[in-house]
Amino acid sequence: MNVAMSSALSGIRANLARINESASRVAGQNSDPIVEVVEQVGIKANFEANVSVLDAARDMERSTIRLWA
Repeated sequence: MNVAMSSALSGIRANLARINESASRVAGQNSDPIVEVVEQVGIKANFEANVSVLDAARDMERSTIRLWA
């Protein structure tokens, strides 16, 4: 696994922790729903960015393998 993939996976793990924390706050009813929606939208955008990094890293690895094969 390369550095880009490792970084993206770390970001995804962090996003999972953030979404679980947000869900707990919503379930506990001790939160502002608007704040939580904004938080969750940000988490979604960050998750999508990390998935894009994984896709790009995978494509680069495949291209490198084709060059050397």
